[in-house]
Amino acid sequence: MVVLTTAVIASVFITASYNGLRQTLLHESDQRLQAGAYAVLALLAPDYHQHITGPDSVNAERFLADMAVLSDYADRAGFAYVYTYMQFAGRIVTTASSATPYERRHQTHDHFFQHYASAPPELYASFQDGKTRYLEYQDAYGAFRSIFLPIALDDGHYYVIGVDLELSYLQAKLTTLRNYTLGLGLILFAVSLLLLLGSSRTLIQPLQREERLSGIFDGLDSIVFVCDPQSQQVLFVNAQGQHALGITEHSACTQIILNAKTAHCTGCHHQDLALDQAVQRWEIHNPYTDRWYECQRKCISWNDGRCVYLQIAHDITERKQMEQHLEQSEARFRQLFKEMPDAYALHEIICDDQGQPIDYRYIEINPAFEQMTGLKADDLIGRRVLEVLPDTEDHWIEAYGKVALTGEPMRIENYSQELDKFFEVHAYRPAPGKFVVVFADTTQRKRAEQTLQNSEQHFRALFTDLPVPILICEVETADIIDANRAAIATYGCANLQELRQRAIWFSKPPYSRADALRWNQKALSEGLQVFEWYIEHSNGQNAWVMLYLNAAIIYGQQRMLLIQLDITERKHMEAELQRLSSIDALTGLLNRGHFFTLAEREYQRFSRHKRPLALLMMDIDHFKPVNDTHGHVVGDHVLRAVANTLQSNLRQTDLLGRYGGEEFIMLLPDTSGEMALILAERLRQAIYALQIQTPNATLSVTLSLGLAVLHPENPATLDELIDQADQALYHAKQTGRNRTVLGAHSPSSA
Repeated sequence: MVVLTTAVIASVFITASYNGLRQTLLHESDQRLQAGAYAVLALLAPDYHQHITGPDSVNAERFLADMAVLSDYADRAGFAYVYTYMQFAGRIVTTASSATPYERRHQTHDHFFQHYASAPPELYASFQDGKTRYLEYQDAYGAFRSIFLPIALDDGHYYVIGVDLELSYLQAKLTTLRNYTLGLGLILFAVSLLLLLGSSRTLIQPLQREERLSGIFDGLDSIVFVCDPQSQQVLFVNAQGQHALGITEHSACTQIILNAKTAHCTGCHHQDLALDQAVQRWEIHNPYTDRWYECQRKCISWNDGRCVYLQIAHDITERKQMEQHLEQSEARFRQLFKEMPDAYALHEIICDDQGQPIDYRYIEINPAFEQMTGLKADDLIGRRVLEVLPDTEDHWIEAYGKVALTGEPMRIENYSQELDKFFEVHAYRPAPGKFVVVFADTTQRKRAEQTLQNSEQHFRALFTDLPVPILICEVETADIIDANRAAIATYGCANLQELRQRAIWFSKPPYSRADALRWNQKALSEGLQVFEWYIEHSNGQNAWVMLYLNAAIIYGQQRMLLIQLDITERKHMEAELQRLSSIDALTGLLNRGHFFTLAEREYQRFSRHKRPLALLMMDIDHFKPVNDTHGHVVGDHVLRAVANTLQSNLRQTDLLGRYGGEEFIMLLPDTSGEMALILAERLRQAIYALQIQTPNATLSVTLSLGLAVLHPENPATLDELIDQADQALYHAKQTGRNRTVLGAHSPSSA
């Protein structure tokens, strides 16, 4: 009767303990599945399912991209699969899914991208009523426990998030729990039986008792042993203890857990043993075997009356490894959460009696949120926004309320007057009545953009209205990108488009695009370049401009800025000054200085090429009486008439200048003595035949000429040649004037 009563008590204990612990494990697994489903909600883009309108609108490329994200999460979180479904006309469509490393490695993961004609009834039911359901099922891949979490869309329909947890993990725990409760029940049975037998003073031989205990405890997966804390000896150990720890009865109990020969087990430090002590529980790690144990200990009376410890150790290594994995995974996510550069805040919306959003409460924020807003978590968590920021604009509450109540994601850029900052805000709903806000502080960018915009507007105003022509050109091609009104008018174009097409600024010879590009490169390497350029003006006339060219960042890119000033009038003045500095003001002939400059060049050419050269010195006969009789005005008139006549009888290569007073000098390149005499006589006769009309009378004059010829056989310097011609002129004057005399050293022909 005693044995039967004890067995009934132990059986009831075993059944109740196992069922209670099994329900606890299932509840923990379901909570983990639910947390995983909400994590998947955060991983997918908030508007992803809003754009899926039918079975064929699931983009394969996007599907596989999301698969990589979900697979990484499933691997780290310890889930078999995570996925999402949508229903169209009774057909279940996989819209997102993870895959195992094996499937990805062997390229078999694309079989998830498919439609299902049938699905579990629980899944259909969740689509119908929007309620979360759990399911246990088994297929070719194994046994799983799943969650179906419906998420509402704007149109009133749902998509469902599913997460699978492999049951081998749960079954291993349940097996451990079964063995654990069975062991406890057997222990309870044994202890109760011992107590009952002891109280009834039944005499049982020690050897028989040990054999019975061995038979009971050897069938357990847990380690069971009895030790004497005083002698530190193992009095009893079951088969599992002998196998797992390698100990035997009567060995030192210090080796059981720590395998240390000089240290006590931590549980033996208590010397105040008492039979009425409660069961003690603790966890311990054996560093030598790298195994974790959950230990329980109870003080019992041994067969000789000693108080000894009955200890049970369950191997919980797999559970601890899973817990560590989850802790590490959570730590990684927490670290990412803390270090993400964008601000993150989780809120719950607060509505009035009519369901209209009137406030929201902070649930969680990250450090970036604190840094961007200047608000601290201790001052926010659990409080309403209007408590913390009473001036928060209504449109923020209304916008976030719409997200939390309808599930419609939101992206806006706005300015917070309360914080005096600009934010780019992304909001989505992780669960009904809640919303997550992820935002970045764009104040610096916005203000920089505004500054740039103001600067560009100022530049545009100056650029457009400045009366100086300005061009903006490409660096690589010199093509015109933009031009102000003055530039368009300068080139005679109707608009900017016409100016671009004509490529007018570098198309006027002698300059070309290649020249423009060389100046561009020079400006890029050396900075501002200032140079003269030749263009065709709007009136069809050619014009000279001074160009100021430099590289500049315009419209966000490197361009060439070209400012041009019209210097045509200045160039004309320079040309006139150059002309005036080289001619005789009275006659228009070359002045003496410029004549000798050009004559020296011809002489050098003669020296290089050994060509003949002739020189004439000419003087108007009896010119002084003309001045004395008619005055200097008439005299000047006579000088101009003679100069014009001489000029009209020149060849293109001849040089004619005023030597001084009434004397003229002429250089005849490539002219022999014979040809020079012919030309000289022609000039003399032309002057002799000249009738000069003056206000008072018609005058005529004659001309005396001295000729010197330079020939390779008659070398001389230019000065010597001039002296020879001057001597010949003097001889012509002395021998009657109005004649040509050849110098003594000059050949008559060549």
